[in-house]
Amino acid sequence: MQKIGPRTLAALVAGTLIAFATPARAQAWHYAAFQPADAVAPEANFIISGFGDYGASFVGQYRFLLDKRTQLWFDVGLATPSGATYFLFGGAAAWNFMKPTKDKPIDVSATLGVYGAFAGSSDPGYVRIPVGVDVGHTFKLSNGNALQAFAYPRLSVDICASTCSGTQGVLDFDLGASYEITKAMSGRAAFTFGGVGTGESQGGFGIALAIKTK
Repeated sequence: MQKIGPRTLAALVAGTLIAFATPARAQAWHYAAFQPADAVAPEANFIISGFGDYGASFVGQYRFLLDKRTQLWFDVGLATPSGATYFLFGGAAAWNFMKPTKDKPIDVSATLGVYGAFAGSSDPGYVRIPVGVDVGHTFKLSNGNALQAFAYPRLSVDICASTCSGTQGVLDFDLGASYEITKAMSGRAAFTFGGVGTGESQGGFGIALAIKTK
């Protein structure tokens, strides 16, 4: 079975070492994207993710296909960072421009999204615009199920509209896996690193359950 080459893995790991200097602030939000690198069948995804001052996030996500390589998804949920509760909503698109071959058994997708977090009129919140590249490899297990490991670095342009001001860029990075429990259901887990433009970078962990709708 072929695996991702050492040079590719080294490049992905090196991405986690990049950081952007930002002032600390408790009221922030950030959660794992749980985005496999391939274009998955239409599904509902239920996410719990949390860590540190970024609090816990509870997100419902729906993904659907425009074609075999193009996918859209939308998120709605709540985040509970220290001192606030944010209503979350947003959407993103992914284009799976590299499919697995014998020589390169990986999926690679380019992604672009727009997300918002809003707490109320006194603290309007944030708008985030992440641009990323998602890389994954699918392992066929002896029981017939599939396990996909993925690395998902993305640069997020964060626009703060609350008590802070300005626009900043930060790097977010997910390392995760999706396990096919049944043909209609997958369990996912991901470590995430990064933050928002007004908060210090932190590490976190999340789990998700994805259920195919077609």
